[in-house]
Amino acid sequence: MVPFEEHTGSKIASEAQVPRNNHSSAKVSHVGFFLRLLVFASSVAAVLVMLMVGIVVSATGTAGGVAYTGLKGDSRAGQAKICNVYDKFCLYVGISLGLSLFAYIMLGSV
Repeated sequence: MVPFEEHTGSKIASEAQVPRNNHSSAKVSHVGFFLRLLVFASSVAAVLVMLMVGIVVSATGTAGGVAYTGLKGDSRAGQAKICNVYDKFCLYVGISLGLSLFAYIMLGSV
């Protein structure tokens, strides 16, 4: 009986030199790096969204306080109602308050 290597003209698989591909381990390390980068970027984006929500809520509260003071006045501070005198001011403050609430809703949905 003729051995396998004489039949095929090649070495037996156990003795054969198998070429090693080092690119597969490099691709795995790149995938890990990009996944970590993606997680980091998404966490930074989440922090920025929370910061923007805080700023918008603060601005909305301030605009609401100014609108209420202009509409009702403040007797303790000696401020009279100004909405009956300055109609455009109260209109602009009301519009800015509505836009601030819209921005808060849009940021909250992200």
